[in-house]
Amino acid sequence: MRLRALDITSYRDYIRYLDQNPSEYDILKRVLPINVTEWFRNPETFQYLKDEIIPAIIKGKEEGPKRTVRVWSAGCSDGKEPYTLAMLFHEVLGGDVGRYRVDILATDIDEEELEKGRRGVYKENEMKGVDMKRRARFFTYKDGRYTVKPELRAMVRFKRHDLLKGPKYSSMDLVLCRNVVIYFTKELKERLYLEFFESLAPGGYLVLGKTETLMGDARNILALVNNRERVFQRPRE
Repeated sequence: MRLRALDITSYRDYIRYLDQNPSEYDILKRVLPINVTEWFRNPETFQYLKDEIIPAIIKGKEEGPKRTVRVWSAGCSDGKEPYTLAMLFHEVLGGDVGRYRVDILATDIDEEELEKGRRGVYKENEMKGVDMKRRARFFTYKDGRYTVKPELRAMVRFKRHDLLKGPKYSSMDLVLCRNVVIYFTKELKERLYLEFFESLAPGGYLVLGKTETLMGDARNILALVNNRERVFQRPRE
């Protein structure tokens, strides 16, 4: 649709146009329905993270001098995914949560969505997927709105970030980029997956969306952990 409006014939030329005209990003955000987000989206994926991946990460931290866990929620939208992860870490760690520093970096290109995540306030109709037990534990309720409690906020920091040309991150124990790159070209996806590899600490995990397939050189350097849940791991060095 934007290619037709601008009389551009290829995605590669459109990427070049984006680089030369940053204001186009704001237009693109308005015309593409990319901010689809839910609590515990694909619940089986988060159950697998809770049962297998997060305990494995925590076990690795117990054996080292540092007990900092670094997580990146790439394309976090209004904060539901990173706050979901924060809930899982609280549930897995239980009474030991104070012994660890869980740092969840929540990034998106949409500043309006990020600001909503920072506020951490959600209407009743936005709480689908969060059961009443979790609502009581992790939220305060007032006048039809649920506010994220400080114990979750303390784990999550929001930051505007452009996956295509933003700064690179490193030493991540867990990276989630789910259903974000569906509009990217094959070339951009291959580049991005390599960058995710570089962002992971040795032994770190990458989680993609259920409909996404790892492609390019990243297929040869990231080990498949669970194909159904699209979980991959950077080998330990």
